[in-house]
Amino acid sequence: MKLQVVTPKEREVDLDVDSVTLPGSLGEMTILPGHTALVSNLDVGVLAYEVNGTTTLVAISCGFVEVLDDQVTVLSETCEEKNEIDVERAQRAYGRAQERMAKAVSDDRIDVARAEYARRRALARLLVTGKHN
Repeated sequence: MKLQVVTPKEREVDLDVDSVTLPGSLGEMTILPGHTALVSNLDVGVLAYEVNGTTTLVAISCGFVEVLDDQVTVLSETCEEKNEIDVERAQRAYGRAQERMAKAVSDDRIDVARAEYARRRALARLLVTGKHN
């Protein structure tokens, strides 16, 4: 089946795959050839696709997926492969987000939703690189 991952900047992925696993807004979903037609929201997280037994991970942010006639089209704000991710920057972002969320208990000026989004984005990047403990 065909997988396309498109961001506002460019088409990031455009290839034939055996399966795709996506971070759906209601949980992880796996798409296999012959999947029924589907349109769904995506959450920030890790998108995994398999080609000939090899799995590739990319970090994506929120978006949408459409599945139609063995064509999987992902529209996402970002799509980052392992070699594009600055691990140290992602680790710092994860730490800052964790600190903001901990401080939010006593400081109502902190935007908890924004901190949680930043934490999940950094976590997705670290999971793609294999550097999350």
